[in-house]
Amino acid sequence: MRLQQPSPSQKPFLVRDSFFNSALLLLLALGATWWLGTLLTSPSMLQPDPLPQELALPHPALLGSPKAYWLKGEGDRLQLVAQTVPVSSKASTTQQLTESLQQVLRSPPNPGVSTTIPPGTRLLALTIEPNGIHVNLSREFAQGGGSSSLIHRVAQILYTVTSVDPRAKVYLAVEGQVLDEAHPLGGEGLVLDAPLTRQQFVHEFSLQ
Repeated sequence: MRLQQPSPSQKPFLVRDSFFNSALLLLLALGATWWLGTLLTSPSMLQPDPLPQELALPHPALLGSPKAYWLKGEGDRLQLVAQTVPVSSKASTTQQLTESLQQVLRSPPNPGVSTTIPPGTRLLALTIEPNGIHVNLSREFAQGGGSSSLIHRVAQILYTVTSVDPRAKVYLAVEGQVLDEAHPLGGEGLVLDAPLTRQQFVHEFSLQ
């Protein structure tokens, strides 16, 4: 049995169809290559989703070691002095700041430094949220002392929890109530901004 040979009149169409099919395959290949390149270089593909604040913070070693801040007399004024807090390198930022703050809420480590934080003050919660560091202290923190004592105890807390990142924003609360213009601290009515920052605090208050 023989295969039927195409007539001469059919050959041009075979050549034309073969050329057309090759061109179509080439166009499809180029189109697929362009689409894949566009997808891979798209900003949405290259930019990861924002991490939670806890994970987005650089490792403390890249910013600063966690510290506890105490007060030391220099002539007729008090100055903040830092004490490095030994913590595990595997501890999270929240754990490191919590341990630093727990240090400040204890008795001063030596006679050369002091504190204006009232005895019995407890840390109820410390969390790192997208908008800043939230610190919740027990009611003892707001008891006793004049304006100078209130300013210095706030400074101790503020500088301690921002020792890893001095630019961090802090929301300071007593028994769950954030301290702000509507809710001042203590009997002297020390009005604080919410959030607090080191730069803003130094601008508004003199640590004397």
